[in-house]
Amino acid sequence: MRTKPFRNMALWSLAALLLFAPAGAVRAGDADILVPGDTIKPKAGKDAEDGHVLKPGDRIKVTIYPEDEFIKGGEMQISAEGNITLPLIGKVEVGNILVREAEAKIRDLLNADYLVNPEAVIEVVKSSEQSKIQIVLLGSVRKPGSYEFPVGEVKVTLLKLMSEAGGFSEVANIKKIKIVRTEDGKKTVIRANAEAIMSGDQPDVELMSGDIVHVSESLF
Repeated sequence: MRTKPFRNMALWSLAALLLFAPAGAVRAGDADILVPGDTIKPKAGKDAEDGHVLKPGDRIKVTIYPEDEFIKGGEMQISAEGNITLPLIGKVEVGNILVREAEAKIRDLLNADYLVNPEAVIEVVKSSEQSKIQIVLLGSVRKPGSYEFPVGEVKVTLLKLMSEAGGFSEVANIKKIKIVRTEDGKKTVIRANAEAIMSGDQPDVELMSGDIVHVSESLF
């Protein structure tokens, strides 16, 4: 029995397509035909990100599947100790490990107590090399102004800032220090007593980027 002409033409067309097309997937109708020698390449962006070693100061976005009102990810910064904090789970140490290792750690913690077969995806929004902590210092200090610190190397505290600024002025009231902080569009005021901090009666105050620190002047 002879093959019908249109079938011969279709076969020859497909053969020509396979012979002369560049290596890769050739689309035939709704199916992908893999040409010999073709390899499936992973997405370059995610592959490179998986190989990134997370560091203190990195700003990351954590996405959790499935997510509900109690278990959520979000955008956050890795602390100087290398930790992030997630709802219900609490602190998770992710500093100095690969992105994929951190994803696996979060996934295992969720799987143990909260979710069935969860997934965790980490996206590096900004690495610590790209970030700086910016703080404005005003009032009775020797060198008022704007100060920048590299993120993640050490904690930026009130006493460290004062050291960089050359200390308090002679008329400073070191018991009355005001720190104005803006988070999610809301301003909060933190009161600090440097005398109590230096004597060990109170912990030092860790500062955040965008903080405005004002040292009051003594009235006497």
